[in-house]
Amino acid sequence: DVLLHTEVIVADEENKTVTHRVSMMDTYGKELAAYTCSTDSAYHVDTLTATDDGGFLFVLGFSDYARGDGWASDDGFASRVIKCDKNGAVQFDIPFDKIEGEALEFCFERNGKFYLFGTVQTPETKTQGVHSRTDIYMAIMDENGVLLRNQCIAGSDYDRLNMAECTDAGFVLSIRAQSDDGDFAESNSDGHAVDWVITVDDDLEITEKKKETGRSFFDRSLGEKN
Repeated sequence: DVLLHTEVIVADEENKTVTHRVSMMDTYGKELAAYTCSTDSAYHVDTLTATDDGGFLFVLGFSDYARGDGWASDDGFASRVIKCDKNGAVQFDIPFDKIEGEALEFCFERNGKFYLFGTVQTPETKTQGVHSRTDIYMAIMDENGVLLRNQCIAGSDYDRLNMAECTDAGFVLSIRAQSDDGDFAESNSDGHAVDWVITVDDDLEITEKKKETGRSFFDRSLGEKN
């Protein structure tokens, strides 16, 4: 029964910095809590998630871009998962080193843990300035922000997570995969994207794989009525 909103309230073009404000409101627009932070302009707020304790969680995600004679990532980067309580006070602020915001696109709270899913340009094979080959990234954090586990569903080509859903069976991932190896060994893609629906359990272990079309990237739930 809350709304989450983010905005850039200050943008310093000369120094390439921005000030973000994340606010939580009731369904009538009354502000309940807010959090403000200043960052490099390569960071964007995404993955707004209301939490069971009355607070909220969001991702301060990095997205590389060219500037001057170099790249925003020249001095290193880390997307951050930030959890605030019902008053907007930070409970944890956890960096994910060399992980861009796209890898932390979906967040679910389940049994006192936070599950994050997205698409990662694998750090080991990432080439700066190039959208490098990708895998499906998954991570589990406890209520204190401790990273309990992270792993990938992977092949050697470009594989993208279109949608993640939380169900009684675990987490259902709708994927477009160009890989013909690894977890997509049966794709027979010949370099073309193939649709997969993969289910993982609460430990991120694959329990079911189907070569079929799931939900599309644009098929998003906006909210609930009645």
